[in-house]
Amino acid sequence: MLTATPERYRTRVLRALCVAGSSTVEGVARRSGIGVGIVHGELLAAESVGLVAHCAATGRWSSTAIGRILLRRLTSAETVEGRRTRLAGLRPRLAELDVEVANLTSRWFLREGEAGDRGAATVINDHHDPIYDAAVLEDVARTHPDRITAIYAAVVVVPRMERYAGRLADAWRRARLGENAALGDPEHDAYFDVWAEFLRDFDALAGWSGSLPHKVRRAG
Repeated sequence: MLTATPERYRTRVLRALCVAGSSTVEGVARRSGIGVGIVHGELLAAESVGLVAHCAATGRWSSTAIGRILLRRLTSAETVEGRRTRLAGLRPRLAELDVEVANLTSRWFLREGEAGDRGAATVINDHHDPIYDAAVLEDVARTHPDRITAIYAAVVVVPRMERYAGRLADAWRRARLGENAALGDPEHDAYFDVWAEFLRDFDALAGWSGSLPHKVRRAG
């Protein structure tokens, strides 16, 4: 049996896992806005009926195929045809913005190294060059308002998605304060990851079997 109020928490917990792929209990709590203790209880209950799976080696949780099917059923009220049509109209702009994010992500994690016989090689950005990082941050700053605006366009259709705008704004605030992990470390609710999760959630709502092209590009 799930806990006493499954309708209140279950959907949010399953959705957090679906958009993240896999997550720690703390990560699910951050994504869902639910307390860690409640999340842990919901995960254990959901595991007992096959909705989620726990990896003892990593301590991470993930949704099962059954869990994803149940999530689609629980969120069916959000995906009525009229809303899907309105969301579909937003997709081209999101795809454009995602191309920008993909470029910014690649630049944050990778950069050109020293030129050799065959030209400059691409190397991991070790963030030891403040001028290079500042240029990337400047471009994030320039395009950040467009991403917030795009999220709020989806919020008009599905109000709960406002949480992504808040998380993206918070990640950007932390990045501007010098926290490098706030841009690209998924364990720190990072900017690029929040954007990717928003897109996965958007595509699930819009009824696409595929997804927008963005995946967080990391070195290594």
